[in-house]
Amino acid sequence: MRKKTAVGMAVALAGASLFSTGVFAAECDTCSKTESGEVKGVLNTDVVTFKGIPYADAPVGENRFMPPKPPKKWLGVRDASNFGAVCPQAADHIIPYPQKPKMLDLVGGPVHEIPVFANEDCLSLNIWKPHGSVAKLPVMLYVHGGAFFVGAGSSPAYDGTALARNGVLVVNFNYRLGLFGFAELGSLDSQYTGSGNNGFRDQIAALKWVKNNISAFGGDPENITIFGESAGGASVASMLVSPQTKGLFKRAIIQSGNFNLLQTPEAAKRTLEQLLAAGKLKSMKDFKSATTEELLQVQLTAQFTAQNSSSMFAPKVGTLEIPANPEEALKSGVAKEIPVIVGANQDEINYWNLYDSKFRNLFIDEWDGGQPNRLLPLDVEAKVANANSVASLEQAYAKAIPGASERARRVAMVNDFIMNGPAVRFAENHALGGGNTYLYRFAWTMPDKYVPQGTPQLGAVHAMEIPFVFGILDDRLKIVPGIENYYRSNESAVAKELSKKMSLAWSNFAKFGDPNGQNVPQWSQYTLSTRPTLVWNSNPILVKDFESERRKVWSAWSFGPYPYKI
Repeated sequence: MRKKTAVGMAVALAGASLFSTGVFAAECDTCSKTESGEVKGVLNTDVVTFKGIPYADAPVGENRFMPPKPPKKWLGVRDASNFGAVCPQAADHIIPYPQKPKMLDLVGGPVHEIPVFANEDCLSLNIWKPHGSVAKLPVMLYVHGGAFFVGAGSSPAYDGTALARNGVLVVNFNYRLGLFGFAELGSLDSQYTGSGNNGFRDQIAALKWVKNNISAFGGDPENITIFGESAGGASVASMLVSPQTKGLFKRAIIQSGNFNLLQTPEAAKRTLEQLLAAGKLKSMKDFKSATTEELLQVQLTAQFTAQNSSSMFAPKVGTLEIPANPEEALKSGVAKEIPVIVGANQDEINYWNLYDSKFRNLFIDEWDGGQPNRLLPLDVEAKVANANSVASLEQAYAKAIPGASERARRVAMVNDFIMNGPAVRFAENHALGGGNTYLYRFAWTMPDKYVPQGTPQLGAVHAMEIPFVFGILDDRLKIVPGIENYYRSNESAVAKELSKKMSLAWSNFAKFGDPNGQNVPQWSQYTLSTRPTLVWNSNPILVKDFESERRKVWSAWSFGPYPYKI
């Protein structure tokens, strides 16, 4: 994606302050012990929170661009009342930050902002647990999204309070982003081979920390569910096939992200070429000695000039952490013992309309940044059209969605290529591998009367399901225009009821490996013969082979990692 506002092309969220340390009385009902030392949390009505707990040593100095190392031990009781620092990133301009970002000027490019609370010493996690709960609570470990270059566990979107009230223990965390966590620097110095997966290694380190420490907080280390959205969803999918995560978790939930968001070795090489061309950093010594802001300047300059900046950073396939062909690994049954919920949203790419002053679609329309950014490559269109024996992919969609406008067909094509198709294919492959799979499509749409005049109805955009899962339907998250007015209305009871059902389904799954239960719509496992999809809308319904004609258009296409031109 050509870099105009590409650093904002993700659900980038923050809301953090630096942790502090202190000594408290050894006996307290909000204290817990970890392998590194004792922590003191905070009781908020009926949920205890622990924030900013280090799960790895600071990746600074000699640790920069190296795999995560165990956290250092501390004496006394550590204050866990505040979030840890956000990992270095540019601020997403559509997200309100609790502290004013500072400016960073780029030569020949736009002005960007960096959260003032960002710091490379950022590898910490946060825990929400029901107060007075019994031991061995099911654990839900969330991986945040943000295209692997923005985001933080401290985002108000990921507040685990409401979800914890369902009788689960919720954990989220930060991991290294952008070139700090996903730049492959091994060609500059062999000592750093594999650095392109350091952000993913951080995620594995957080999972191992939970496995080893969560029992002290009342969690069950033998019942861990990993779940994530967007980049977090792709990360969860990767953990399912990674040989490095065997035995570390029991269940998985993948929301709007999959193997297609991972990076090929070819793309990783082009990313490094872009970084080397973007500034004065030419050697490993330069990367090691640069300041945090200098590294961010190089990253942002490279993203500004890249053809597809949203694909510059991601976990790498063909590595020790992720097999070269994750689709085939899944199909072979490598994760057959792990039940999975997987799905996407009906109007995913309309999220990026929010980055245009007139809410035009960056991938379909001419917008503030110029011509549309091609997310669906021309060669992919040609290959899929040929597989369907038609002259163009649009002709295939004219048959699949009769009566739809040309623009609506175009939007559907991009949605299916980037999010919907990969989710269905994952369900197919996991079922073929012998795994239990539950497929969903989130399709809730805010009533038209709350959409501001002159603003298009964006529908169920990317990330729209997050507040429904976490039970946060309030003014903290204004994902689409007008939704704050809807939340304040009596009609919001419909959305809040849907949120209760989704939150229960997710927590039921974490408890039992099955989302079904009281006050949850009947949800059948995915099979190739019936292909059931639970469509989450105001009246959730189980649909057999949902949008079957659109699915069939892509039946011959592999939704594995695509070698985008960076």
